[in-house]
Amino acid sequence: MIRNNLIGSWQMTRAAADHFMYDNGGSVVFVTAISARTALTGFTHTVAARAGVTGMMKTLAAEWGGEYGIRLNCVAPGTIKTDALGRYPIPPEQWKKLNRSVLNRMGGAAEDISGTIIFLASKLGGFITGEDIYVDGGETLHMGHDARDMINPPRCSRNANGGEMARMSKHPVLLEMSDRIATVTLNDPERRNPVTGNDMIAALLETFAKVQADPQVSVMILTGADPAFCAGGDIKEMNDSDSVFRKEPLAAAQSYVDGGVQRLPLALYNMDIPTIAAVNGPAVGAGGCDLTMMCDMRIASEKARFGEVFLNLGIIPGDAGSWFLLRRLGHQKAADLTFSGRMVEAKEALELGMVLELVPHEKLMARARERAAVIAAKPPRAVRVAKRLMRNAERMDLPDFLNSAAAYQALMHQTEDHHEAVAAFIEKRKPNFTGR
Repeated sequence: MIRNNLIGSWQMTRAAADHFMYDNGGSVVFVTAISARTALTGFTHTVAARAGVTGMMKTLAAEWGGEYGIRLNCVAPGTIKTDALGRYPIPPEQWKKLNRSVLNRMGGAAEDISGTIIFLASKLGGFITGEDIYVDGGETLHMGHDARDMINPPRCSRNANGGEMARMSKHPVLLEMSDRIATVTLNDPERRNPVTGNDMIAALLETFAKVQADPQVSVMILTGADPAFCAGGDIKEMNDSDSVFRKEPLAAAQSYVDGGVQRLPLALYNMDIPTIAAVNGPAVGAGGCDLTMMCDMRIASEKARFGEVFLNLGIIPGDAGSWFLLRRLGHQKAADLTFSGRMVEAKEALELGMVLELVPHEKLMARARERAAVIAAKPPRAVRVAKRLMRNAERMDLPDFLNSAAAYQALMHQTEDHHEAVAAFIEKRKPNFTGR
């Protein structure tokens, strides 16, 4: 069974690939299930066969995606009962054991599975490749979307550099990854990309975690969908009886800590890759001005404006804005912006040191990518360790910091990228870094 599944899947995939290689790419979707024909060897064989097909799909997705533009995905339903069970019944205790695992639950409804397959095979699913899509018990586990979202999927497009980008009309955050650069876009432009009154915070946290965990990413750009970078909190929501602003004090404080805006500064602060805010428009309050300050560097377009406006609404920067603003600008400038609540135009932001560079609006993203590309060209592991070292410098005294630097440096001595960099310098050639 294992041999037949793998050989059959390979032969059919190769036949399709031979066609797609000369047709500007295409899509292949594997469907591999566990057939619960028997309690012992039959089940074991189908599990192994599915694992083999899934592994082959991931390998081919990595190999053929970049070179030929061929996308490969896998729909893997859980255990499917067949008519043969009447002849080869599974003991109740065995069936209970199988169903303890999400991976081995009953297969999803046919319409859920077919909708997922159609989506993955279509151009609409162009931002998903090399993923394991499990349909178990009617649930499709991918990026927090269930099968109904898959059947009515979002738009997506491929960028000019061959990377893939999810254009999710209903998703508050877009993620594009290409050439070791991740570009994260706040995507609620009709409301000027606020961080409240929508799922923005949860989506940002999920996206930051994905970027942080990806060893193929060395730098992140954070921007907003025009016309704004971020309007901060939704002021209208402050009058909502269910909002955090109307909770009793202890409950409100716990909401900020557990599931609210305070999780954003922790997520960005703990990222091991450099972050660049490409400020394309007004950046106001918690998700605006403060979010830009949480990044390592800021580049602004001429349309950018910054506002630490909390006191104007009778509240304070509850998202660590004061913590970051003080470290970015110094006490005096941070105090001026905090206590006045005034808006800062792009030119003044450059003079104050809030931004590293000011560029024409239409050139903002190109310039941000230029800066990001410089970082992305460096040894990936060294970039991440250097970011950790800078983070340590903010909280350690000099003796402890030097000990930390010595330990990190000793680790860097043993990396392949260090040896490659030295060899390339001596041989007067461009280094080829692998992240090892």
